[in-house]
Amino acid sequence: MSEAKSWVLLAKTNESIQAELLRGLLEAQGIRVLLAKEGAAKAIGLEMGALGEVEVRTASAEIGSRSVR
Repeated sequence: MSEAKSWVLLAKTNESIQAELLRGLLEAQGIRVLLAKEGAAKAIGLEMGALGEVEVRTASAEIGSRSVR
């Protein structure tokens, strides 16, 4: 399986701080997280609209392997 297909979208947000909070909460539970598309917003200093969109993704192997606490 290719690396690109092994990550599942959990959430999309236009707020980088919200994406970072989600990442912190998930990683605290031992869940691997990837923030995608955050580079464009940081590179040009614009964090609103489509350019500011951040995707929160997790490895597909993590889905179903965790129980809700």
